[in-house]
Amino acid sequence: FRFGPRSVEIHNIAGLNPTDNVLWIAAKRALNPGAVVIPARKTMLDVQTVRPFAVVCNEGGCSKEIFEPEELERILRPSFPEQI
Repeated sequence: FRFGPRSVEIHNIAGLNPTDNVLWIAAKRALNPGAVVIPARKTMLDVQTVRPFAVVCNEGGCSKEIFEPEELERILRPSFPEQI
């Protein structure tokens, strides 16, 4: 998931403001211009899960559920080739 445009879908707890979710904050903190962060249409109650999670998608498919903000930032942080 390093190349190409990506979307980050944040699955939230019902009733919690999406922008208060630590995964939302981590995705925005990564400052990746090639990623769009969107709240999921379904709440966690709709999908029967007990914690917020994110899914990163691109033209090749979607990631597994990501629960930790540090992992989400690592995936989203843009990588640049090192200069010689």
